[in-house]
Amino acid sequence: MEKSTSTLASEITALPEDKKLIDTFWKAYQEDFRAFKLYSRAKEDKMVENFKRLNPTSTINIQTIIDGVMADANAENESKYDVDMKRALKWSQENQGIYRLIMKMGYTSKTTLNKPFLLEYYTQLKFKRRDITLISPLPFTNLKELDLSHNHISTFEAGLPRSLEVLVLYDNKISVIEPKISLPNLQYLNLGLNKISDRSLDRDNEFNFS
Repeated sequence: MEKSTSTLASEITALPEDKKLIDTFWKAYQEDFRAFKLYSRAKEDKMVENFKRLNPTSTINIQTIIDGVMADANAENESKYDVDMKRALKWSQENQGIYRLIMKMGYTSKTTLNKPFLLEYYTQLKFKRRDITLISPLPFTNLKELDLSHNHISTFEAGLPRSLEVLVLYDNKISVIEPKISLPNLQYLNLGLNKISDRSLDRDNEFNFS
């Protein structure tokens, strides 16, 4: 019995969207390392406007008071941090280093709030049971260890960092390994509990794992 158009449409709609590893990383980082925003000039101007509106005859120099309050608030906020270290350490032990940077320097556009810095910083990531479906592209330039056990990855694809030494893809849905994958530094690969056939491991495929 053929399925109706409406049934097929509902099934397509129900399909989950692809969940990329890199998006999972940025979301985890933003959730576990939350920066306090400093008071903005716009908020300061609004404070002056509200005071003058409510106290039209006042001779108080409100700007001087606000300047003092904002200076104190900014100094305090620069030294504050809000880090969920217990959760952050589950996806990278290197988050201890990020924590130390925050403690030493606060949140800074050159380190903890800088994407290029972070993409070079991490050498070890572990995202288990995150419903990840896609690995690549993965722009970490110095990544050595990657554990993506218990996800929904279906293709072992090109585009992984050539710096990888340990790659764990245990318990995924991998049935296809793309040819011409180049991981010259790889020392350990775990593809257990996947759906890989003998054909996908054909010797004619140009895998470079050594």
